[in-house]
Amino acid sequence: MNGPISKIKPVTSSSVTEKTRRNLLEFIDAEYTAGRYKLPSEVMLAEALQVSRISLREVLKELQQEGAIYSLHGKGTFINCNYKSLKVKLTPAVEFEQAISDCGYDASVSVISLTLDKPDETTAKELDLSEDEQIFTVCKVFFADKNPVIFCEDIFPQYLLSGKDLTKEEIAHSTFDILLEKGDVKVESDIVDIRAALSSDLSNFGSYSCMEPPLPLLHLESVYYTAHQVPVLKVNAYFDTRYIRLSMLRRQAVYSAE
Repeated sequence: MNGPISKIKPVTSSSVTEKTRRNLLEFIDAEYTAGRYKLPSEVMLAEALQVSRISLREVLKELQQEGAIYSLHGKGTFINCNYKSLKVKLTPAVEFEQAISDCGYDASVSVISLTLDKPDETTAKELDLSEDEQIFTVCKVFFADKNPVIFCEDIFPQYLLSGKDLTKEEIAHSTFDILLEKGDVKVESDIVDIRAALSSDLSNFGSYSCMEPPLPLLHLESVYYTAHQVPVLKVNAYFDTRYIRLSMLRRQAVYSAE
């Protein structure tokens, strides 16, 4: 293959969909910067990425729903000219370190705690657990240029890992990858509630809850599901919107007057 598409990275990870998305977004970024807005055909993209067209279509569908790309019947698929103005896309597929990088900062992460406990009544109900089952709770802080900007609490059942151990080093980055690699659990969708919060609400994050004056945060409370609608992960994520802007592309149905 010649031309720009020869620079696209092939996918080699077992997490095919996520890797396909990351590598394809890198290619879209490069094409956008170069002023090329039409994507190669599905056949060419699948060949360059070394993935099936089914996997590729799944990612293309996600990116189209997010507004990063759009299709015109008979003409092909194009990059949205407003692509760069969509900061952090409000979708479950976006990893927080990538979100921070997308906002123009150097990203890093620190694991505050990793515990194994029994769920409270609300969490047991949300994850369809008995109160006697155990859950992992992981608290992480993500930094933008060394400033704490995302506070993330991940909660998931111990049984998903089939008795495998879990360390702070392993869980430091992607909980989605851990669930896939250790439990063969693939997240497909989530339901999210969005509300205002303060840093004083960060009771599981040590000294970060003691900021004076309290820092206003955006709280996203999500429950993630498999393709069979089994709840497998609860996430409380708190964003400092001075650094991290969340974007949504909302399609409007416009009708002609009759």
